[in-house]
Amino acid sequence: MQKLIEAIRNDPHVGRTTQSAIQMCDTDDEIAEMLVDAKISTVENALKWAYFSQTMWLEQNLNARPGEDDDPQLIEYNEWKSKKLPTDFLDFQ
Repeated sequence: MQKLIEAIRNDPHVGRTTQSAIQMCDTDDEIAEMLVDAKISTVENALKWAYFSQTMWLEQNLNARPGEDDDPQLIEYNEWKSKKLPTDFLDFQ
């Protein structure tokens, strides 16, 4: 499990050097629990789960935004969507 958590923590998109929801809000123990609940056992799927979780978090924030085209939630979401991520991570559920 530690290998999966380290892969997430070291990822340039959701890891230690980011302000992703996982990095800012979840402890290693919480991440481990969520990975177990999702029956994830590989690094590849752990990262897909992390990208999917971050995308869902950002999309939920869009529902609470003021609605202006220059608000921070929309800017953050658009920046996330422009990243070069694996194309199949949204299939994760």
